[in-house]
Amino acid sequence: MKNCKDAINERTQGSCWWLDRKSSKQCPVTVNSEALVSPMEWSWPSSGGRWKVVYKWNQGKVDCDVDYTPSRAQTFRLISWQFDDNKLMLSYSANPMRIYREQGWKMKVLGGETWGFTPAPDGSWTFSVYSRNVVIRPFERSSGSFNLQSN
Repeated sequence: MKNCKDAINERTQGSCWWLDRKSSKQCPVTVNSEALVSPMEWSWPSSGGRWKVVYKWNQGKVDCDVDYTPSRAQTFRLISWQFDDNKLMLSYSANPMRIYREQGWKMKVLGGETWGFTPAPDGSWTFSVYSRNVVIRPFERSSGSFNLQSN
């Protein structure tokens, strides 16, 4: 059986551009001829709390959940986003809670999927799915969808 544990310097399964390690993973499945772990999970402490990201890929559909736990508080699901490769539709549901004292971050998995969190000084934030050219602004609209089909 293949050993699925990451070495700290391994960047073949997925990476958070500024994190040193991933918290857990399962054995890879083949996706577009590339080995991709599904689900992938990252968890890390931050200046104002703790982040957890779970990314799943299953037969043309992506599900990603981003949770945030402020220091000494309960965990909140900040955003869940889904991408359907068959319908070329990205949908999301977000919790527009204000987050202070946090830095932005970006994540990337093989195959070019990239996404990230960008804070603003007033506690508001945006969430970008860079690989799909989508910026989600939960303080303007807490849920919605983007049709990514070419016209």
